[in-house]
Amino acid sequence: MLSQIMQMALFVTTLVLIFSAVTFAIWLGDSPEKTAASVISSQVVLNLIGHQLFSFHYAKFDPVSGILDTAGLLSFFAIALYARRIW
Repeated sequence: MLSQIMQMALFVTTLVLIFSAVTFAIWLGDSPEKTAASVISSQVVLNLIGHQLFSFHYAKFDPVSGILDTAGLLSFFAIALYARRIW
């Protein structure tokens, strides 16, 4: 029981921190930061939806997370190439 409460607390804390970072990036950032924030928020939403629709065991490869992480990597690579920033 306590383990489930700790997992839920960690999940909620992670979502709050992601939401805060995305909010600040959209509020204070320029175009590359806003694009990165939209990539992060879409990854979170699509990950939640994908895991509700498709049930996978954690001992195996999770295709939903694999596809979303690869898409996120390519998106951040494109942002880094076209942004005039040194991150």
